[in-house]
Amino acid sequence: MAEKEDKLKLLASLIKPYATLYEVGGAVRDELLGIERFDIDVCSKLRVEDVKKILLNTDFVVSDKNLRMGTVHISWGKFVCEYTTFRTDSYDSASGEHTPKDVAFTTDMSLDARRRDFKCNALYKDVETGEIVDLLGGIADVKNKIISTADEPSIVFEADGLRVLRMVRFAAELGFEVEKNTFETARKNAWRVKDLAVERVRDEFEKILVADTKHKELGLKNAHIRGIEMLDELGILDMLLPELATLKGVEQPKKYHLYDAFNHSLKACEYA
Repeated sequence: MAEKEDKLKLLASLIKPYATLYEVGGAVRDELLGIERFDIDVCSKLRVEDVKKILLNTDFVVSDKNLRMGTVHISWGKFVCEYTTFRTDSYDSASGEHTPKDVAFTTDMSLDARRRDFKCNALYKDVETGEIVDLLGGIADVKNKIISTADEPSIVFEADGLRVLRMVRFAAELGFEVEKNTFETARKNAWRVKDLAVERVRDEFEKILVADTKHKELGLKNAHIRGIEMLDELGILDMLLPELATLKGVEQPKKYHLYDAFNHSLKACEYA
């Protein structure tokens, strides 16, 4: 980890004459929680073509990921981070695709923050100074273990239905509660999940099923069960796992079972 931090700070120092480099998203949130950070995402106002020029004669290697989205990978040995230019974007709410129909780069961090899903994921940490920039109240959400949307909930979920599943995953993995209006709006938009690409739904669903293994230091041994229960509350379980959903209310012999078939299956999952 020390080597990664050193290389990240070196990267920031190279970019510093032109812009401030910020770490953003889950890594900042997880650092505040005192848990292991995984993927490193960084951003600034610089366009990727400028970043490429700055790093041209250094040990850092820049490889394209999605230039339309202003995203590249920056690596050096085992160090890898994803760099993205501040941007705004808009989605076609009738489509199941994750790719925005319109993308515009910006120098305004507040606009970049608003395009993100949840306030706890819209925190920016100055890589050089360690100062955290919180434009939306994300620190309070992390402190209070709350998930609320970075913009109006209807805007956030209509933009991309996958955010409903991401909400469930983060709540399960981190032991957070979902703010009431955010949850109710997610419930109203849960139908959008069925229009998403199968691969995207599968990836999120699989992460929910192993949510108890993500942050072992939090001791959330039944996180995956909570995730499944939230999917049921949102009306999504019928879409993703109808075989389990149909077991609700199915009674079993009282002599041998304390729970109906649905809750018996959830209890069995606790030991899986």
